[in-house]
Amino acid sequence: MSQALRNALVLVAAGGDHERIKKETYEYTTPARAALRDVADGLFFEHLWKRFEARTDAGSKADGDAAAEAARQAFVTTLHDHAVRIFEAALPEIPCPSIRRPRAEARARELFSAGMRKRFPFISTRTSPSPRDDDDVAA
Repeated sequence: MSQALRNALVLVAAGGDHERIKKETYEYTTPARAALRDVADGLFFEHLWKRFEARTDAGSKADGDAAAEAARQAFVTTLHDHAVRIFEAALPEIPCPSIRRPRAEARARELFSAGMRKRFPFISTRTSPSPRDDDDVAA
């Protein structure tokens, strides 16, 4: 997740152009990556205990493996939700010429989602809030 976050944010710093990415532009991603690492560290041991309990509470090895995988997916999904919030909060902090910002952010969102889908195909990769229900929209 950290790599997907880094690659997407550095693309914003490069104005949405892969050819303009320079080594020094990666520095802009450090605060967001540190925030994601802190969240992951905070969630990890709780997740580890849930996986352990899932394995020990299961009746068979297959049940234990399935329960541990479900716990892992729950951890990844929770971490992904935090990563999306960190990504969205970091976007305005990344320097980018205003004329290029809309394109850069759109490309960054796509790259972030693609990076997440590649490594974690079981999670939803939305990077923006879901649309309102039909009854919430004013007529």
